[in-house]
Amino acid sequence: MERMRLGVFILFVTTLFSGCSIDSGDAPGPQLLAVSYFENDAEGWIAEFADYHEGLEDSMKFDFDFGSVNVQNDIGDLSAIVQEGYATNSELFMFVKQQVSGLEPNSRYLVVFNIEFNAQLLEEYTGLLDTLYLGSYLKAGVFTDEPNTKVIPDPENQDLNLVVTDFDIGNAAHEKGTDMMNLGFIEHTKVDQSPIVLLGDNQDDPIYANSDAEGKLWLAVGIDSNVPIYQAIKYSTIITEFEYVKPF
Repeated sequence: MERMRLGVFILFVTTLFSGCSIDSGDAPGPQLLAVSYFENDAEGWIAEFADYHEGLEDSMKFDFDFGSVNVQNDIGDLSAIVQEGYATNSELFMFVKQQVSGLEPNSRYLVVFNIEFNAQLLEEYTGLLDTLYLGSYLKAGVFTDEPNTKVIPDPENQDLNLVVTDFDIGNAAHEKGTDMMNLGFIEHTKVDQSPIVLLGDNQDDPIYANSDAEGKLWLAVGIDSNVPIYQAIKYSTIITEFEYVKPF
């Protein structure tokens, strides 16, 4: 039996391309979709972790997998990619990225994300106020070049280095950056509760992005936290709309 999903995302679309590319015989139209339902695997999405101290990974918990999520509201099991993380410092940023192809080369697009997900605490952390540890922020961005991480000296500790993104996600979890927009605050489901499906999008604030010479772009979606908590983000749908604007 086909599983139920929340939300309707496909409107007035001339061409669909699933996962990462359009078949070479298909001509791009004025509006395109990249669709990831994660029915069988991660569909080309790659996990990255940032804003933690290099060399201390043994004291942290990083994981990325494909699996199923049982959610409330009688929806049943949803397949999803699941990213988990805990860092001893307080500013862990977990993100997934995917390259899409089949766009017009060297062209400007308006890009809208439609994301179905849930976020969950994997352990209860005593000593932290509920207002601090029950939420994080969902962020998304579009890039011509692959978004990656880099290592820099920790300005607060000369003996340690930080692994950070090579793009701007914002100075604080609640802020947007030059390269990542904030899709809003998300409240975590507690450990002993079933996950609740949430929806995030930027329909009212599309992102401008420029495709490369091969008609490709990189997508990134992530969760930004400002306290040291062990959390999971589970993406059951990521649909990205590309509206052609003009060549550049």
